[in-house]
Amino acid sequence: MSKRFKVKSKHVAFLLAAFVGVSTYNCVDVFAKEDQAIQTSLHQSQTEKTETQNNQRYLELYFGINEIPEVISGKFFEAAMNKVSDKAFNELSTKETVTYVEAVKLAIKGANFEELALGYNKEKVQSKGLTADITAEDAPYVACGLDTGLISREALSSMNQTITKEQTINLLMAVAEANGKARNFLGYTNEADIYGKLVKATEEAVLFENKKLQTIGEQAVMSGVTTGYNLLNSQYSANFIPELTLRYGHSTTIHASQLIGLLNSEGIVAKVQLEPKTSIFEYLPEWGDVPPATPDYRVEVVNENLMLAHSLEYDLVFEFESIEDKIRFNNIVETYAKKNDDNPDGEGLLLASWWQPLYVSPVEMGEGYKAIYNNVITDGNYTLNPFCLEEDKEEVLKGFEAIDKSVEVNQVKIWCNDAFYRYLSGESHQ
Repeated sequence: MSKRFKVKSKHVAFLLAAFVGVSTYNCVDVFAKEDQAIQTSLHQSQTEKTETQNNQRYLELYFGINEIPEVISGKFFEAAMNKVSDKAFNELSTKETVTYVEAVKLAIKGANFEELALGYNKEKVQSKGLTADITAEDAPYVACGLDTGLISREALSSMNQTITKEQTINLLMAVAEANGKARNFLGYTNEADIYGKLVKATEEAVLFENKKLQTIGEQAVMSGVTTGYNLLNSQYSANFIPELTLRYGHSTTIHASQLIGLLNSEGIVAKVQLEPKTSIFEYLPEWGDVPPATPDYRVEVVNENLMLAHSLEYDLVFEFESIEDKIRFNNIVETYAKKNDDNPDGEGLLLASWWQPLYVSPVEMGEGYKAIYNNVITDGNYTLNPFCLEEDKEEVLKGFEAIDKSVEVNQVKIWCNDAFYRYLSGESHQ
């Protein structure tokens, strides 16, 4: 074998190796992209499934729409639509099954979009790219459903098929939302504009005033029934699913924004509402001179022995996508938003992190939480909310009854994080 041939053979071998390497790389790249697409599709499918399950739970909790059947009759669909729209329908009651397009037409009416739909001319309808099997009569309703978000584009292929249980759940929920009868929230934690919405909501908040409840609360503090309470307005209530909900209390807007950013960094997506509240508590002489009043804070002198501070604060209310995400929240806050003796200056923590952060669940939680009671007194849209330990609830109830026998106290069992429980019990400063 000549030297020249050997050299050429080595060159060919190098090119062959390079070709095989490039081909292998391209195959791996293609397979990786296909795998990524599959994973994305699976995640989207799981997300949609979870959302449907949560919508079903919501319809059950807030509208009493229970035991949704696999086969949707006209009678069932109309009865359910009446609940989410406050309208009385009698168009499908004789039908044993309902097609998707029939349900959409009724949903358009139930969501108060019928006049909008009937204004769609032929050209506007054609621009929506509807499938050919949708009739000219039905097309404006379907096009309007797309534009208003009642249905998705994926739904177009099944318009003339019998509506499924899942489609029914999501359509009913969409109508409830269009009528303002569902959740009341700013947006999702992973939306780019959520921070601006949050800042705007805190800027618009004001100190609440309710003479009746504040008189009761003032007397409760004077008599030692409680050391303070929160005043809330139900018009801001999130109306979330209880088992997926946590309520996080704080007073600093930047802290709220950073907390949402923290959840994003941990891969947690949740619906979020900011519920303003007025925190009223005893102002102690050792805190120094009373500061000048501001729109967010003032101190009132009740008598020579009692001063009450009124502070504008908020509850960030989260509805998580899953119970697993809700459980994770506790460890995230303990790690990134809680001071302790090892880190008294809060280095590496969110701005204005507290020694004893406060968050509560309306349903029982496991490790990291303990049961307490919220003693709720209602007057119109306003509620007075002082917390107490479970062993003190009878004494607190008697205390309020001594102030005013006519007052109805709804003692609601809730579950708070361990740090706040230690604050309530006086067990520890951290």
